[in-house]
Amino acid sequence: TNVMGSTALNEALDKGHLKAVDALLNAGADVSAGTHGFQKSPALIRAIRLGYFDLVPRLLELGADVNQANSEGATSLMFALVADDEWRNQRPTEERDRRQREMVEQLLAAGADPNAALTQQVHLLNEGMTPLMIAARNGRMDLVQRLLDAGADCLLLDAKKQSALDWAVKTGHREVVACLQEQGDSTSVDIEKLRVTSLMTAAREGNVRRLRKL
Repeated sequence: TNVMGSTALNEALDKGHLKAVDALLNAGADVSAGTHGFQKSPALIRAIRLGYFDLVPRLLELGADVNQANSEGATSLMFALVADDEWRNQRPTEERDRRQREMVEQLLAAGADPNAALTQQVHLLNEGMTPLMIAARNGRMDLVQRLLDAGADCLLLDAKKQSALDWAVKTGHREVVACLQEQGDSTSVDIEKLRVTSLMTAAREGNVRRLRKL
C-alpha cells in the first residue's frame, strides 16, 4: 500500500487499466488490501461498481471476501443491486437485468449475506438498508424473490424505520408489495395511494407495459 493506504491493484482498477489488473492478479496481488480512497472499497466492490463484472469470479476464486464492506458498510451484494442504477444511470434493459441477476447469483453462491446493513446513509440509501430493501425499492421482483430464497428477512427496518415493504410502497411497485405481504409483512397498505404511485413511477420510467396494466 502507498501512504494513502491504496494498492497497485486498486489504482489500476480505478483507472480502468485492465491489462495491469490482470498482471497484478497473476503476480499474486492481495485482493482484500488497500481499502482507502474511492470510498475505501476493496477490489471486489470496485470491480462491481465500475462495471468490470467479468473480474468478479476471478476475484472470488483468489479469495476476495464477499462480505467485506466499504467504509459506509456497503457490501459487494449491495453494489451489485445498485451498480447500473445509482451510479451508471442507465435505463433498464434486458441485458442489464440479466447481468445483474447473474452477478447477484454469483455473490449469493459465494456466501454473500442477504441481511447485511449499511452503517451510514449513502446517496439515496438510508443507514440500515439491506439488499432486500434496495431490490424492493428498485422494483426488481426477480431479485426480491432470489434474496428471500437466500434467507433475506423482510421484517428488518432501516434507520428511518422503513422495511422492504415500505420501500416498495414508496416507489409504487405493486408486485413486490404483494410478494412481501405474502412473506409475512402484515403492514397495512393504502391501495389507492399505491396505485397512483405505481402510475407515476411507470410514467417516469416510460414503462408502457406496466402502464397498460394500471
